[in-house]
Amino acid sequence: MAKSERDLLRGEQRRLRCPQCAGEIERTRCMCDWCGAVVSLAAAGDALRLEGAVCFACGYGNPGPEPRQACARCEQPFAATCPGCAAPVPLARRCCGACGLSVEEFDAERVRLEVAERQARRQSERVWYRLFCWQTVVGIALIALGLVVGRSDAALRRPLVGSGAVMGAFGAFPLGIARAAASRRRREA
Repeated sequence: MAKSERDLLRGEQRRLRCPQCAGEIERTRCMCDWCGAVVSLAAAGDALRLEGAVCFACGYGNPGPEPRQACARCEQPFAATCPGCAAPVPLARRCCGACGLSVEEFDAERVRLEVAERQARRQSERVWYRLFCWQTVVGIALIALGLVVGRSDAALRRPLVGSGAVMGAFGAFPLGIARAAASRRRREA
């Protein structure tokens, strides 16, 4: 199992299902991002209670614990957001009219998009990490070259050592920040 899949499984333990659209919501959230349902954590802490729903069209709160099909103020039907194409899908329908993705596949598509986003971010971090590592190595090499050449030619020592120190610092400082951020993310997960 890949690390990103393990991270998602750990994250699923902190997520619960929306009582209106069955989308995943983190325990700490009070509103479903997919359908606008206002929720609260049940007394047992293992489920969410529906407190109402916010209409994305007019912004009305629609209070009440029963699932609704449409807004009481503007009569706009409540809809979940399709993760494939971001089109609104009315809760009464079973698939997206724009891309054909079924409601049952919404969670799988959301997870796939989240994993792809994490992989892209990790790849970008790896590229920057390699760049800073090489920049540090080049800086150290310039310092060493300045010390070796400086024995025979004192005029070259100062520029080589100085440029090596600057090059190494510009590589080592961001490298240290990247390592600290990576260790913080590992501790949080």
